[in-house]
Amino acid sequence: MDQPFYVTLTGPAKVNGVREPAGKSVPVTMTLALQLAAAGVINPDLPLVPSAPAVDAGALIAERDAHWSTALDHFETMALDREAAAIAALQADHLAEAKAFEKRAADAEKEAGDLRAKVAELEAAIANTPGTKGAQKKA
Repeated sequence: MDQPFYVTLTGPAKVNGVREPAGKSVPVTMTLALQLAAAGVINPDLPLVPSAPAVDAGALIAERDAHWSTALDHFETMALDREAAAIAALQADHLAEAKAFEKRAADAEKEAGDLRAKVAELEAAIANTPGTKGAQKKA
C-alpha cells in the first residue's frame, strides 16, 4: 500500500480525477508521482516528502502494552487491598464473636458453680432436718 505524500505541480495535471493548476501541492501515492514525473508536471529531482511521519508500529505496541501492564498492576493491587481489608474485617468479627462466647462460657461456669453450691447447701439443710433422718432410715 502506497503511503501518500505531497508534491508541487510544475504544470497543470489531472490528479485523482481533478484538474489541478501548476504550483499547487497535491497528495499523491508513489505510483501517481511516477506517472506525473513521466508526464513532466513535477520536478523529479526534488525529494519526496511524506505527508505524515512513518508510524513505528513496534513502539506503539510497546506503549500500549506498557499502559495495559500498568493498568493491570493497578487493578491487581486494588483487588489485593480489598481482599486484605475483607479478611481483616472477618478476622475482627470472628475474634469479637469468640470473645463473646468465652464470656458466655465463663458466665455459665460461674452460674453452674453457684448452682452446685446451692444444691450442696440444700442437701446439707435436708440432712440436718430432724424429720428426714427417720425417712432416710426407712428408705
